[in-house]
Amino acid sequence: MYDKRVDFDTVDLFTKRFNSKKKYSNLSQTVFDELNDLSEIPIHRTSGKYSKIGSGIKYYNNPKDLVNRLVLLSGSIKAGNNAAKVKNEFSSIAHTLRELNIISNDELENLIKNFLI
Repeated sequence: MYDKRVDFDTVDLFTKRFNSKKKYSNLSQTVFDELNDLSEIPIHRTSGKYSKIGSGIKYYNNPKDLVNRLVLLSGSIKAGNNAAKVKNEFSSIAHTLRELNIISNDELENLIKNFLI
């Protein structure tokens, strides 16, 4: 259950066709992002609504970007950020790098031991 007061922009955003010329309120954008995050439903990359409003989801096109993001997340975790969202993204990127043969099984295990356990 999601319990939060919303404005008319939020209602429009969810019930009407997306209007790229309309400026939606910050509250509506925040609620939209939070509900998308909670739903864990994959977002289509070409969706106008998601690209204009922002969903908090980033797509990385090359392994170097993934490695850079992993380094950033590892620093965040070392600094004490234990949020599930951060750890889930870290784990996802580490496993993706393993699937791409960028890191070995041993390196994946070390990352998990050092940052997730």
